[in-house]
Amino acid sequence: FARIFSRSFNEHYPVWRSFVNTVTVSAVGAGISVVVGYLFVRRNNRILSSLVLSTIGVSSAFLSISLVYTGIVTGIPSAVLLCAGLICVSVPLSFSFMKDSLSRFDSTLIDEARTAGAGSFQIFRRIEFPLLAPSFVAAFLQSFAVLFGEFTLSYTMQIQDSFPLLPVTLFSMQASRLMRESSALSSVSVGIVIIIYVLSMALVRRNDSRLRY
Repeated sequence: FARIFSRSFNEHYPVWRSFVNTVTVSAVGAGISVVVGYLFVRRNNRILSSLVLSTIGVSSAFLSISLVYTGIVTGIPSAVLLCAGLICVSVPLSFSFMKDSLSRFDSTLIDEARTAGAGSFQIFRRIEFPLLAPSFVAAFLQSFAVLFGEFTLSYTMQIQDSFPLLPVTLFSMQASRLMRESSALSSVSVGIVIIIYVLSMALVRRNDSRLRY
């Protein structure tokens, strides 16, 4: 563990830089996917719901090849395209999670607020967000955990030299037969994902009890 975070080791395998980059793109992608998922759920369109959920079956390899071609044609930075690809991967997850939470939400509160003259933003700020905040955070954490371990997109797009990510760095260490170091780094990654998952499930149970109450 001390070796993988040492300065000399990071000169060859950018563990620290990969960790910062992975956390950044995972947080940005998860945050945007939660917002998009909520907006899609609020549209309450069956065709839109089917279309969003159908994207779960899209191959990450096919998506990454499409993004690489897009970068060649348009000149968009690979890091931006990577973040867009991660959002495409996580939006269906956030959508299904938010749809399940909002299905248990008491819509009479919104109807009464609209009858009293409240606008959409006031309803969201004063009613929906306070009651659904644990669901938003849980959806963010679960999307973050999925994106944190996403390997296919970052590996296929071949941006490790300019924008290294943790899964690809771990793969490079394993390819170099650094088994002890790669095992230590993978255990750190797995531990982070497990902690995030436990927190998200605790928030889900808390929010379910609040909505039932």
